[in-house]
Amino acid sequence: MVTDKVTSIAKELFIGHRNDKQLAHMRQQLHKKVMLDTGGLPSSNDLKLTIDRPCMITASIDMSDSLTNGAIGHLEFIEYFRHDQHEESSDDDEILEDNTVRRLWLRFPDNCKIGRKIIRLSARYVQRNHISRNLVPIARKNATIYFDKNRTTRNTLRTNQDSILEFLRAKQSASFLISNCQSLRAHNNDPIDAVTQECTFLMLNETWIRNDEHISIPNLDCRVQFKREGVRAGGVAIYQKHNTSHITTPNMDIEYRQTTGLTVTSRPIGDLCAAKCILPNGQKVLSVVVYISPNQHINDIVKFLHFVLLLYTPGGAAVL
Repeated sequence: MVTDKVTSIAKELFIGHRNDKQLAHMRQQLHKKVMLDTGGLPSSNDLKLTIDRPCMITASIDMSDSLTNGAIGHLEFIEYFRHDQHEESSDDDEILEDNTVRRLWLRFPDNCKIGRKIIRLSARYVQRNHISRNLVPIARKNATIYFDKNRTTRNTLRTNQDSILEFLRAKQSASFLISNCQSLRAHNNDPIDAVTQECTFLMLNETWIRNDEHISIPNLDCRVQFKREGVRAGGVAIYQKHNTSHITTPNMDIEYRQTTGLTVTSRPIGDLCAAKCILPNGQKVLSVVVYISPNQHINDIVKFLHFVLLLYTPGGAAVL
């Protein structure tokens, strides 16, 4: 079977460097950044595209049109830019060259409500180019990425990181950090910053790892993880810091639990891991990390959360 494969190259514009050495350093730092720092865009400057293959939106485009992070569609048409043919224009078109990928047209068979608004706005182009009316156009996205400027100044600046570290160290108690890692396998060395290393628990979603797969993170132990079988994305996990002797309640009892593949109205809703901490004074602290699959109805999500968390309520625990 022959498939159409295309590579879309990102346009990079660097400003603020004084020489080629600084430019090379900025380019190197850019390609090490995670999606959280790049507005949801991949740090590599090329995107491999294959017709009739799944594509995931990694940055929310229009929440009112259901074009949100995590939505998965099938790529069916690639639109190229040509100066002599395009009547429609956008702010990004002026920097594009001929035969550059302009928009990707995706089909979302699992949810026909995705992209209804943008489909109406593109009706004239669809009709003129004989494109299926069910395809959703996804345009190129721009992101402004800032680099650390501390090395270029002699002034001592107080950063947000300094304030957070001061707060964590002053409290001397258990602390939790929640992160959407989007493939723990690819980013297992990212949580080495000072704030993450200071936290007691690391709550992760979108780990994208199987239940039998063990990913190590420096100075952290995986206590519980879960991902449904047959689901490409998703997955949740809870990691705990190696040495927690600095906590004021070092003898607290911690019970971990994972939720197996639950469904509501015969539809997979999401993944969940929970950590219930019982302090020496008897106080219970419940921490939960949840991943909800895209395109779920709000009523199904509420039922899912009520069902899996019922055990931790006084009334639910008494019944169960």
